[in-house]
Amino acid sequence: MKTNILMAILLMINSLTMAQERSAKVVLQLSSLTNSDSISIVAERYGQLSTRSDRTEAVYTAALKGKSAQFKIPVFDHPMRFQIRLDSKEPAAVKYGPGLFNLQTSFYFLENGDDILIRETNGHIECSGHGYEKIQLIDELNKLASRYGSPGSYNDHGKIKAYLDSRDTLFLEQVALVKKSRDLISPEMRSLLQAEVTGNYLSRFNILFNALKRSEWMKDSISTYRQQNRVSLDTARLNDEPVMGYSASYPFGLLAEYQLDSVVLANKAFDLAKCYHYFKSNYDGYLRERVIMELIYNNKRQETDIAGLCKDALTYFENRDFRDGLEALLKVRKDRDVIYQFSLTDKKGNKIPLSAYKGKILFLDFWFTGCGSCLHMPPVIKNVMAKLAGEPVVYLSISIDRSKAIWLKNARSGAYTTAGEVDLYTEGLGIEHPITKYFDITGAPTIILFDKQGRFVDLPEPAAARRDNGKRIIEIIKGQLAR
Repeated sequence: MKTNILMAILLMINSLTMAQERSAKVVLQLSSLTNSDSISIVAERYGQLSTRSDRTEAVYTAALKGKSAQFKIPVFDHPMRFQIRLDSKEPAAVKYGPGLFNLQTSFYFLENGDDILIRETNGHIECSGHGYEKIQLIDELNKLASRYGSPGSYNDHGKIKAYLDSRDTLFLEQVALVKKSRDLISPEMRSLLQAEVTGNYLSRFNILFNALKRSEWMKDSISTYRQQNRVSLDTARLNDEPVMGYSASYPFGLLAEYQLDSVVLANKAFDLAKCYHYFKSNYDGYLRERVIMELIYNNKRQETDIAGLCKDALTYFENRDFRDGLEALLKVRKDRDVIYQFSLTDKKGNKIPLSAYKGKILFLDFWFTGCGSCLHMPPVIKNVMAKLAGEPVVYLSISIDRSKAIWLKNARSGAYTTAGEVDLYTEGLGIEHPITKYFDITGAPTIILFDKQGRFVDLPEPAAARRDNGKRIIEIIKGQLAR
Protein backbone atom coordinates (compact mmCIF):
# COMPACT_ATOMS: atom_id res chain seq x y z
CA MET A 1 0.00 0.00 0.00
CA LYS A 2 2.78 2.42 1.00
CA THR A 3 4.65 1.52 -2.19
CA ASN A 4 1.59 2.33 -4.32
CA ILE A 5 1.14 5.71 -2.59
CA LEU A 6 4.84 6.49 -3.04
CA MET A 7 4.65 5.59 -6.75
CA ALA A 8 1.59 7.80 -7.21
CA ILE A 9 3.38 10.73 -5.55
CA LEU A 10 6.46 10.23 -7.73
CA LEU A 11 4.33 10.09 -10.88
CA MET A 12 2.57 13.28 -9.85
CA ILE A 13 5.87 15.06 -9.20
CA ASN A 14 7.20 13.83 -12.55
CA SER A 15 4.09 15.12 -14.34
CA LEU A 16 4.37 18.53 -12.72
CA THR A 17 8.07 18.71 -13.55
CA MET A 18 7.41 17.84 -17.21
CA ALA A 19 4.64 20.44 -17.37
CA GLN A 20 6.95 23.07 -15.93
CA GLU A 21 9.67 22.20 -18.43
CA ARG A 22 7.52 22.63 -21.52
CA SER A 23 9.20 25.32 -23.57
CA ALA A 24 10.16 26.43 -27.05
CA LYS A 25 13.25 28.27 -28.29
CA VAL A 26 13.12 30.99 -30.93
CA VAL A 27 16.10 32.83 -32.38
CA LEU A 28 15.49 35.93 -34.51
CA GLN A 29 18.23 37.24 -36.79
CA LEU A 30 16.98 40.39 -38.53
CA SER A 31 19.61 42.10 -40.68
CA SER A 32 17.46 45.12 -41.62
CA LEU A 33 17.15 46.46 -38.06
CA THR A 34 18.84 49.82 -37.46
CA ASN A 35 17.85 51.38 -34.10
CA SER A 36 16.35 48.53 -32.05
CA ASP A 37 17.56 47.68 -28.56
CA SER A 38 15.25 44.70 -28.19
CA ILE A 39 12.58 42.55 -29.82
CA SER A 40 9.42 41.16 -28.20
CA ILE A 41 7.28 38.10 -28.73
CA VAL A 42 3.63 38.23 -27.72
CA ALA A 43 2.37 34.74 -26.84
CA GLU A 44 -1.37 34.07 -26.71
CA ARG A 45 -2.74 30.87 -25.26
CA TYR A 46 -6.11 31.13 -27.05
CA GLY A 47 -5.14 33.01 -30.19
CA GLN A 48 -7.26 36.09 -29.55
CA LEU A 49 -9.20 35.74 -26.33
CA SER A 50 -11.39 38.79 -25.71
CA THR A 51 -10.94 38.67 -21.93
CA ARG A 52 -7.16 38.86 -21.74
CA SER A 53 -5.15 38.30 -18.58
CA ASP A 54 -1.62 37.47 -17.48
CA ARG A 55 -2.60 33.80 -17.66
CA THR A 56 -3.73 33.95 -21.28
CA GLU A 57 -1.30 36.45 -22.82
CA ALA A 58 2.35 37.20 -22.10
CA VAL A 59 4.99 39.47 -23.62
CA TYR A 60 8.61 38.26 -23.71
CA THR A 61 11.34 40.78 -24.52
CA ALA A 62 14.94 39.93 -25.40
CA ALA A 63 17.86 42.30 -25.79
CA LEU A 64 19.50 42.42 -29.19
CA LYS A 65 23.06 41.13 -29.49
CA GLY A 66 24.21 42.37 -32.83
CA LYS A 67 21.00 41.91 -34.76
CA SER A 68 20.00 38.68 -33.07
CA ALA A 69 17.68 37.90 -30.14
CA GLN A 70 17.04 34.60 -28.37
CA PHE A 71 13.90 33.51 -26.55
CA LYS A 72 12.96 30.56 -24.37
CA ILE A 73 9.18 30.64 -24.03
CA PRO A 74 7.02 28.48 -21.74
CA VAL A 75 4.39 26.61 -23.75
CA PHE A 76 1.36 24.43 -23.02
CA ASP A 77 0.29 20.98 -24.14
CA HIS A 78 -1.25 22.48 -27.30
CA PRO A 79 0.13 24.81 -30.02
CA MET A 80 0.35 28.41 -28.78
CA ARG A 81 0.02 31.41 -31.09
CA PHE A 82 2.70 34.11 -31.09
CA GLN A 83 3.51 37.35 -32.87
CA ILE A 84 6.80 39.22 -33.28
CA ARG A 85 6.87 42.88 -32.20
CA LEU A 86 9.73 45.23 -33.10
CA ASP A 87 11.15 47.97 -30.89
CA SER A 88 9.24 51.27 -31.16
CA LYS A 89 12.56 53.01 -31.92
CA GLU A 90 12.75 51.28 -35.27
CA PRO A 91 11.89 53.71 -38.11
CA ALA A 92 8.75 53.14 -40.17
CA ALA A 93 10.78 52.58 -43.34
CA VAL A 94 12.30 49.51 -41.70
CA LYS A 95 9.20 48.29 -39.86
CA TYR A 96 7.05 48.42 -42.96
CA GLY A 97 9.66 47.29 -45.41
CA PRO A 98 9.41 43.95 -47.25
CA GLY A 99 9.89 40.90 -45.09
CA LEU A 100 9.74 42.59 -41.69
CA PHE A 101 6.21 43.89 -42.26
CA ASN A 102 4.92 40.39 -43.05
CA LEU A 103 6.88 38.98 -40.12
CA GLN A 104 5.18 41.40 -37.70
CA THR A 105 1.66 41.02 -39.07
CA SER A 106 1.69 37.22 -39.20
CA PHE A 107 0.62 34.94 -36.38
CA TYR A 108 2.69 31.80 -35.88
CA PHE A 109 2.56 28.89 -33.45
CA LEU A 110 4.94 27.30 -30.97
CA GLU A 111 4.94 23.79 -29.53
CA ASN A 112 6.90 22.06 -26.83
CA GLY A 113 10.44 21.27 -27.97
CA ASP A 114 10.55 23.72 -30.87
CA ASP A 115 13.97 25.20 -31.62
CA ILE A 116 13.33 27.61 -34.49
CA LEU A 117 15.62 30.08 -36.25
CA ILE A 118 13.92 32.88 -38.20
CA ARG A 119 16.41 34.80 -40.33
CA GLU A 120 15.68 37.98 -42.32
CA THR A 121 18.20 39.15 -44.93
CA ASN A 122 17.39 42.14 -47.14
CA GLY A 123 13.66 41.57 -46.76
CA HIS A 124 13.85 37.82 -47.41
CA ILE A 125 12.71 35.46 -44.61
CA GLU A 126 14.13 31.98 -44.06
CA CYS A 127 13.30 29.48 -41.30
CA SER A 128 15.11 26.42 -40.03
CA GLY A 129 15.40 24.20 -36.98
CA HIS A 130 13.04 21.84 -35.20
CA GLY A 131 9.42 22.89 -35.78
CA TYR A 132 10.16 25.41 -38.56
CA GLU A 133 7.84 23.60 -41.00
CA LYS A 134 4.70 25.10 -39.46
CA ILE A 135 6.18 28.61 -39.79
CA GLN A 136 6.75 28.02 -43.50
CA LEU A 137 3.29 26.51 -43.89
CA ILE A 138 1.61 29.52 -42.26
CA ASP A 139 3.55 31.85 -44.58
CA GLU A 140 2.31 29.85 -47.56
CA LEU A 141 -1.28 29.99 -46.27
CA ASN A 142 -0.96 33.76 -45.88
CA LYS A 143 0.39 34.12 -49.43
CA LEU A 144 -2.66 32.28 -50.73
CA ALA A 145 -4.97 34.57 -48.76
CA SER A 146 -3.21 37.69 -50.09
CA ARG A 147 -4.34 36.82 -53.63
CA TYR A 148 -7.98 37.38 -52.76
CA GLY A 149 -9.50 40.70 -51.71
CA SER A 150 -12.86 42.27 -50.85
CA PRO A 151 -15.88 42.50 -53.22
CA GLY A 152 -14.96 46.04 -54.31
CA SER A 153 -18.64 46.93 -54.65
CA TYR A 154 -21.66 45.95 -52.56
CA ASN A 155 -24.13 46.91 -55.28
CA ASP A 156 -22.79 44.75 -58.07
CA HIS A 157 -24.21 41.22 -58.21
CA GLY A 158 -21.30 40.00 -60.35
CA LYS A 159 -18.66 41.30 -57.94
CA ILE A 160 -20.43 39.78 -54.92
CA LYS A 161 -20.60 36.40 -56.67
CA ALA A 162 -16.94 36.65 -57.72
CA TYR A 163 -15.96 37.46 -54.12
CA LEU A 164 -17.84 34.46 -52.72
CA ASP A 165 -16.45 32.16 -55.42
CA SER A 166 -12.94 33.38 -54.58
CA ARG A 167 -13.47 32.58 -50.89
CA ASP A 168 -14.51 29.04 -51.87
CA THR A 169 -11.38 28.69 -53.99
CA LEU A 170 -9.17 30.05 -51.21
CA PHE A 171 -10.67 27.65 -48.66
CA LEU A 172 -10.17 24.63 -50.92
CA GLU A 173 -6.58 25.67 -51.73
CA GLN A 174 -5.71 26.21 -48.07
CA VAL A 175 -7.28 22.92 -46.97
CA ALA A 176 -5.32 21.11 -49.71
CA LEU A 177 -2.09 22.79 -48.58
CA VAL A 178 -2.60 21.76 -44.94
CA LYS A 179 -3.40 18.21 -46.06
CA LYS A 180 -0.30 18.12 -48.26
CA SER A 181 1.86 19.15 -45.29
CA ARG A 182 0.26 16.77 -42.80
CA ASP A 183 3.40 14.66 -42.34
CA LEU A 184 5.51 17.76 -41.57
CA ILE A 185 3.47 19.03 -38.61
CA SER A 186 1.97 17.53 -35.47
CA PRO A 187 -1.64 16.23 -35.46
CA GLU A 188 -2.60 19.04 -33.04
CA MET A 189 -1.08 21.67 -35.31
CA ARG A 190 -2.85 20.20 -38.32
CA SER A 191 -6.21 20.31 -36.52
CA LEU A 192 -5.63 23.86 -35.35
CA LEU A 193 -4.68 25.12 -38.82
CA GLN A 194 -7.73 23.40 -40.28
CA ALA A 195 -9.77 25.22 -37.65
CA GLU A 196 -8.18 28.58 -38.52
CA VAL A 197 -8.85 28.09 -42.22
CA THR A 198 -12.42 26.94 -41.58
CA GLY A 199 -13.13 29.76 -39.13
CA ASN A 200 -11.97 32.34 -41.66
CA TYR A 201 -14.17 30.70 -44.30
CA LEU A 202 -17.23 30.69 -42.03
CA SER A 203 -16.64 34.40 -41.42
CA ARG A 204 -16.56 35.25 -45.13
CA PHE A 205 -19.99 36.91 -44.99
CA ASN A 206 -19.03 39.31 -42.18
CA ILE A 207 -17.86 41.90 -44.69
CA LEU A 208 -21.32 41.76 -46.32
CA PHE A 209 -23.51 41.91 -43.20
CA ASN A 210 -24.30 45.62 -43.30
CA ALA A 211 -25.18 45.46 -47.00
CA LEU A 212 -27.18 42.26 -46.49
CA LYS A 213 -29.42 43.98 -43.94
CA ARG A 214 -30.41 46.57 -46.55
CA SER A 215 -30.54 44.48 -49.72
CA GLU A 216 -33.15 41.82 -50.50
CA TRP A 217 -31.53 40.92 -53.83
CA MET A 218 -28.27 40.21 -52.01
CA LYS A 219 -30.04 37.94 -49.51
CA ASP A 220 -31.57 35.99 -52.41
CA SER A 221 -28.17 35.84 -54.09
CA ILE A 222 -26.50 34.54 -50.92
CA SER A 223 -29.23 31.92 -50.40
CA THR A 224 -28.80 30.69 -53.99
CA TYR A 225 -25.02 30.61 -53.60
CA ARG A 226 -25.23 28.52 -50.43
CA GLN A 227 -27.60 26.02 -52.04
CA GLN A 228 -24.96 25.27 -54.68
CA ASN A 229 -22.94 23.57 -51.91
CA ARG A 230 -19.60 23.90 -53.66
CA VAL A 231 -17.69 23.39 -50.42
CA SER A 232 -18.34 20.57 -47.98
CA LEU A 233 -17.50 21.40 -44.35
CA ASP A 234 -16.78 18.75 -41.76
CA THR A 235 -17.44 20.97 -38.73
CA ALA A 236 -18.80 18.03 -36.71
CA ARG A 237 -15.35 16.41 -36.76
CA LEU A 238 -13.61 19.68 -35.94
CA ASN A 239 -15.95 20.33 -33.02
CA ASP A 240 -14.73 17.12 -31.40
CA GLU A 241 -11.05 18.06 -31.65
CA PRO A 242 -9.61 19.00 -28.20
CA VAL A 243 -7.67 21.99 -29.59
CA MET A 244 -10.75 23.82 -30.96
CA GLY A 245 -11.08 25.88 -27.80
CA TYR A 246 -7.64 27.37 -28.52
CA SER A 247 -8.37 28.51 -32.07
CA ALA A 248 -8.22 32.23 -32.89
CA SER A 249 -10.83 32.16 -35.65
CA TYR A 250 -13.00 29.03 -35.39
CA PRO A 251 -15.23 30.19 -32.47
CA PHE A 252 -15.86 33.50 -34.26
CA GLY A 253 -16.61 31.62 -37.48
CA LEU A 254 -19.31 29.60 -35.72
CA LEU A 255 -20.82 32.81 -34.34
CA ALA A 256 -20.72 34.41 -37.81
CA GLU A 257 -22.50 31.39 -39.32
CA TYR A 258 -25.25 31.65 -36.68
CA GLN A 259 -25.59 35.38 -37.37
CA LEU A 260 -26.01 34.75 -41.09
CA ASP A 261 -28.52 31.87 -40.83
CA SER A 262 -30.57 32.89 -37.81
CA VAL A 263 -30.52 36.66 -38.12
CA VAL A 264 -29.63 38.15 -41.50
CA LEU A 265 -31.17 35.59 -43.88
CA ALA A 266 -34.05 34.88 -41.49
CA ASN A 267 -34.91 38.62 -41.35
CA LYS A 268 -34.89 38.56 -37.55
CA ALA A 269 -33.34 40.80 -34.93
CA PHE A 270 -30.36 39.36 -33.08
CA ASP A 271 -31.46 37.86 -29.76
CA LEU A 272 -28.50 37.33 -27.44
CA ALA A 273 -30.35 34.98 -25.08
CA LYS A 274 -31.58 32.83 -27.97
CA CYS A 275 -28.06 32.67 -29.46
CA TYR A 276 -26.65 31.78 -26.05
CA HIS A 277 -29.08 28.87 -25.59
CA TYR A 278 -28.40 27.62 -29.13
CA PHE A 279 -24.69 27.18 -28.43
CA LYS A 280 -25.34 25.90 -24.91
CA SER A 281 -27.61 23.16 -26.29
CA ASN A 282 -25.73 22.19 -29.45
CA TYR A 283 -22.07 22.25 -28.37
CA ASP A 284 -20.03 20.92 -25.48
CA GLY A 285 -16.59 20.94 -23.91
CA TYR A 286 -14.08 23.79 -24.06
CA LEU A 287 -15.31 24.79 -27.53
CA ARG A 288 -18.77 25.52 -26.15
CA GLU A 289 -17.28 27.47 -23.26
CA ARG A 290 -15.01 29.47 -25.58
CA VAL A 291 -17.82 30.37 -28.01
CA ILE A 292 -20.21 31.35 -25.22
CA MET A 293 -17.59 33.38 -23.39
CA GLU A 294 -16.79 35.30 -26.61
CA LEU A 295 -20.51 35.71 -27.34
CA ILE A 296 -21.28 37.23 -23.95
CA TYR A 297 -18.18 39.39 -23.83
CA ASN A 298 -18.62 40.85 -27.30
CA ASN A 299 -22.28 41.63 -26.60
CA LYS A 300 -21.79 43.07 -23.12
CA ARG A 301 -23.45 46.32 -24.24
CA GLN A 302 -26.69 44.52 -25.10
CA GLU A 303 -29.82 45.29 -23.08
CA THR A 304 -30.16 41.57 -22.33
CA ASP A 305 -29.48 40.43 -18.76
CA ILE A 306 -25.74 39.86 -19.17
CA ALA A 307 -25.33 39.08 -15.47
CA GLY A 308 -27.97 36.34 -15.73
CA LEU A 309 -26.22 34.71 -18.69
CA CYS A 310 -22.88 34.88 -16.89
CA LYS A 311 -24.32 33.23 -13.78
CA ASP A 312 -25.93 30.47 -15.84
CA ALA A 313 -22.71 29.81 -17.80
CA LEU A 314 -20.69 29.59 -14.58
CA THR A 315 -22.83 26.63 -13.47
CA TYR A 316 -21.22 24.45 -16.16
CA PHE A 317 -17.99 26.21 -17.26
CA GLU A 318 -14.87 24.23 -16.28
CA ASN A 319 -12.05 26.16 -18.00
CA ARG A 320 -10.50 28.49 -15.42
CA ASP A 321 -9.59 31.22 -17.92
CA PHE A 322 -13.09 31.33 -19.39
CA ARG A 323 -14.59 31.37 -15.88
CA ASP A 324 -12.29 34.27 -14.96
CA GLY A 325 -13.54 36.22 -17.98
CA LEU A 326 -17.20 35.82 -17.00
CA GLU A 327 -16.52 36.49 -13.32
CA ALA A 328 -14.78 39.74 -14.29
CA LEU A 329 -17.91 40.85 -16.16
CA LEU A 330 -20.05 39.90 -13.16
CA LYS A 331 -17.74 41.65 -10.73
CA VAL A 332 -18.08 44.98 -12.55
CA ARG A 333 -21.87 44.65 -12.42
CA LYS A 334 -22.24 43.78 -8.75
CA ASP A 335 -19.42 45.63 -6.93
CA ARG A 336 -20.72 48.51 -4.85
CA ASP A 337 -18.75 51.76 -4.43
CA VAL A 338 -15.88 50.46 -6.60
CA ILE A 339 -16.01 53.52 -8.88
CA TYR A 340 -15.16 55.69 -5.88
CA GLN A 341 -11.78 53.96 -5.51
CA PHE A 342 -10.42 55.65 -8.64
CA SER A 343 -8.90 59.07 -9.21
CA LEU A 344 -8.26 60.99 -12.44
CA THR A 345 -6.35 64.15 -13.31
CA ASP A 346 -8.04 67.44 -14.27
CA LYS A 347 -6.75 70.17 -16.61
CA LYS A 348 -4.79 71.83 -13.80
CA GLY A 349 -3.02 68.61 -12.89
CA ASN A 350 -5.07 68.02 -9.73
CA LYS A 351 -5.98 64.47 -8.73
CA ILE A 352 -9.77 64.25 -8.60
CA PRO A 353 -11.11 61.32 -6.55
CA LEU A 354 -14.38 60.08 -8.02
CA SER A 355 -15.61 59.68 -4.44
CA ALA A 356 -16.14 63.47 -4.62
CA TYR A 357 -19.28 62.70 -6.62
CA LYS A 358 -20.95 60.36 -4.12
CA GLY A 359 -24.72 60.67 -4.06
CA LYS A 360 -24.94 61.61 -7.73
CA ILE A 361 -25.45 59.57 -10.87
CA LEU A 362 -22.22 59.32 -12.84
CA PHE A 363 -22.07 59.48 -16.65
CA LEU A 364 -18.57 58.48 -17.83
CA ASP A 365 -17.67 59.35 -21.43
CA PHE A 366 -14.33 57.84 -22.61
CA TRP A 367 -12.73 59.16 -25.82
CA PHE A 368 -9.42 59.74 -27.56
CA THR A 369 -8.11 62.09 -30.24
CA GLY A 370 -8.52 60.68 -33.73
CA CYS A 371 -11.51 58.49 -32.80
CA GLY A 372 -14.01 59.13 -35.60
CA SER A 373 -17.01 57.74 -33.72
CA CYS A 374 -16.14 59.86 -30.68
CA LEU A 375 -16.73 63.00 -32.76
CA HIS A 376 -20.41 62.02 -33.07
CA MET A 377 -21.04 61.74 -29.34
CA PRO A 378 -21.08 65.43 -28.14
CA PRO A 379 -24.48 66.22 -29.77
CA VAL A 380 -25.95 63.10 -28.09
CA ILE A 381 -24.48 64.02 -24.70
CA LYS A 382 -25.67 67.61 -25.11
CA ASN A 383 -29.23 66.34 -25.65
CA VAL A 384 -29.01 64.06 -22.59
CA MET A 385 -27.77 66.96 -20.47
CA ALA A 386 -30.54 69.24 -21.73
CA LYS A 387 -33.29 66.70 -20.98
CA LEU A 388 -31.91 66.09 -17.48
CA ALA A 389 -31.02 69.68 -16.62
CA GLY A 390 -31.09 70.33 -12.89
CA GLU A 391 -30.89 66.64 -11.96
CA PRO A 392 -28.07 65.25 -9.76
CA VAL A 393 -26.08 63.82 -12.66
CA VAL A 394 -22.34 64.43 -13.15
CA TYR A 395 -20.91 64.09 -16.66
CA LEU A 396 -17.23 63.11 -16.80
CA SER A 397 -15.35 63.47 -20.09
CA ILE A 398 -12.38 61.09 -19.76
CA SER A 399 -9.60 61.15 -22.33
CA ILE A 400 -7.47 58.05 -22.87
CA ASP A 401 -4.95 59.99 -24.99
CA ARG A 402 -1.30 59.20 -24.26
CA SER A 403 -0.23 62.83 -24.72
CA LYS A 404 -1.41 65.43 -22.19
CA ALA A 405 -0.79 68.26 -24.69
CA ILE A 406 -2.96 66.58 -27.33
CA TRP A 407 -5.70 65.95 -24.73
CA LEU A 408 -5.73 69.58 -23.57
CA LYS A 409 -5.78 70.90 -27.13
CA ASN A 410 -8.72 68.74 -28.18
CA ALA A 411 -10.60 69.10 -24.91
CA ARG A 412 -10.54 72.89 -25.44
CA SER A 413 -11.61 72.56 -29.08
CA GLY A 414 -14.97 71.04 -28.10
CA ALA A 415 -14.76 68.52 -30.94
CA TYR A 416 -14.81 65.58 -28.54
CA THR A 417 -16.32 67.15 -25.43
CA THR A 418 -19.51 68.91 -24.34
CA ALA A 419 -19.85 72.11 -22.33
CA GLY A 420 -20.77 71.20 -18.76
CA GLU A 421 -18.74 67.98 -18.65
CA VAL A 422 -15.84 67.66 -16.21
CA ASP A 423 -12.67 67.14 -18.28
CA LEU A 424 -10.44 64.39 -16.85
CA TYR A 425 -7.41 62.45 -18.07
CA THR A 426 -5.96 58.97 -17.57
CA GLU A 427 -2.51 60.50 -17.00
CA GLY A 428 -0.95 59.23 -20.20
CA LEU A 429 -1.65 55.59 -19.32
CA GLY A 430 -4.40 55.22 -21.92
CA ILE A 431 -6.23 51.92 -21.56
CA GLU A 432 -3.60 50.78 -19.03
CA HIS A 433 -4.96 53.15 -16.35
CA PRO A 434 -6.49 51.31 -13.35
CA ILE A 435 -10.01 52.55 -14.17
CA THR A 436 -9.89 51.43 -17.80
CA LYS A 437 -8.33 48.09 -16.88
CA TYR A 438 -10.90 47.39 -14.16
CA PHE A 439 -13.86 48.16 -16.40
CA ASP A 440 -12.18 46.51 -19.40
CA ILE A 441 -12.30 49.60 -21.61
CA THR A 442 -10.28 48.75 -24.69
CA GLY A 443 -11.58 51.40 -27.08
CA ALA A 444 -13.79 54.44 -27.55
CA PRO A 445 -16.33 55.85 -27.49
CA THR A 446 -17.35 54.08 -24.30
CA ILE A 447 -20.10 55.28 -21.96
CA ILE A 448 -20.69 53.81 -18.49
CA LEU A 449 -23.45 54.77 -16.08
CA PHE A 450 -23.33 54.42 -12.26
CA ASP A 451 -26.09 55.01 -9.72
CA LYS A 452 -25.99 57.29 -6.67
CA GLN A 453 -24.35 54.54 -4.61
CA GLY A 454 -21.58 53.99 -7.14
CA ARG A 455 -23.00 50.75 -8.54
CA PHE A 456 -22.65 49.87 -12.21
CA VAL A 457 -25.92 50.51 -14.05
CA ASP A 458 -25.34 50.18 -17.80
CA LEU A 459 -22.86 50.19 -20.67
CA PRO A 460 -24.90 51.88 -23.44
CA GLU A 461 -24.02 51.08 -27.03
CA PRO A 462 -22.71 54.34 -28.64
CA ALA A 463 -24.11 53.57 -32.11
CA ALA A 464 -27.57 52.99 -30.63
CA ALA A 465 -27.25 56.21 -28.64
CA ARG A 466 -26.50 58.12 -31.84
CA ARG A 467 -29.50 56.59 -33.58
CA ASP A 468 -31.99 57.55 -30.85
CA ASN A 469 -30.11 60.72 -29.78
CA GLY A 470 -29.62 59.36 -26.27
CA LYS A 471 -33.29 58.50 -25.63
CA ARG A 472 -32.56 55.14 -23.97
CA ILE A 473 -29.78 56.67 -21.85
CA ILE A 474 -32.21 59.35 -20.65
CA GLU A 475 -34.77 56.67 -19.75
CA ILE A 476 -32.15 54.67 -17.81
CA ILE A 477 -31.04 57.73 -15.83
CA LYS A 478 -34.64 58.80 -15.14
CA GLY A 479 -35.31 55.30 -13.82
CA GLN A 480 -32.37 55.63 -11.44
CA LEU A 481 -33.48 59.09 -10.32
CA ALA A 482 -36.91 57.75 -9.46
CA ARG A 483 -35.50 55.17 -7.04
